Amino acid sequence: MAWWARSRGEAYAEVAHLSRSGSNWQRVHELVVAVLAPDCLLRAWANQSRGTVGDTHFRDKLYELLTGIEQVDQRQPIAHWVSRGGVYLEFLRLENELRQLMQQQTNDEAGSDQTLGRKLERLDMRLRQLAGRVSAFESARRQEHANERPKMTSSACALSGGHVVRVGSVDRVALQEMACLTDLATRVSQFMVELCKMQAAVKCAGDITDDGAAKAGRLQRIYGASRRLGGWGILILLCFCGMRRFVWH
Repeated sequence: MAWWARSRGEAYAEVAHLSRSGSNWQRVHELVVAVLAPDCLLRAWANQSRGTVGDTHFRDKLYELLTGIEQVDQRQPIAHWVSRGGVYLEFLRLENELRQLMQQQTNDEAGSDQTLGRKLERLDMRLRQLAGRVSAFESARRQEHANERPKMTSSACALSGGHVVRVGSVDRVALQEMACLTDLATRVSQFMVELCKMQAAVKCAGDITDDGAAKAGRLQRIYGASRRLGGWGILILLCFCGMRRFVWH
């Protein structure tokens, strides 16, 4: 049935048949990169901008499909997986991890500032790497589409993989893919901004904690000295606290 779905240009149906049979994971990967991933993500982002929660099913299915392809790639390498399908998978993973950390930070469940700081540092490194991968992915696909267009426009229809494909439909798929990759790069940049805000908040909290610890240490030393001095020492301590409280508070 996969060949029938392919002849009718039904990418979702073709991927479903091929992934169930496990007969051609290279073709599955190509369809996911060119059609399914852009379609699923653009739908999800459109709903997100409208404030609705629809189409999360497609996003979850995309994540499930990409993780399946990743497992196949570990056993039998799939061409361009790391630079294409793997980019989408890493984006979805980082998006999930960043949202979880933001929620945990809001609810004070992210652990100590030191632990959260290390998590943010690792996320920052992965986001920077992903930004470079998205840029390279977008440039490569833009060049490929530019090279393919002269061949496709030589006639009203063209053969693609042994099947007739209309030029207009190919153009729409290419435009959708490039729109998705452009939006993907923008969202990675937004993630980096959000991450910087979280890192700044953690650093600020750490500075406050360190400052508080230093003040507590100074008070402990003054209190110890006052006890050695007896009654006069207690009086000196009370005077000192009275003068400093406006500075500390």
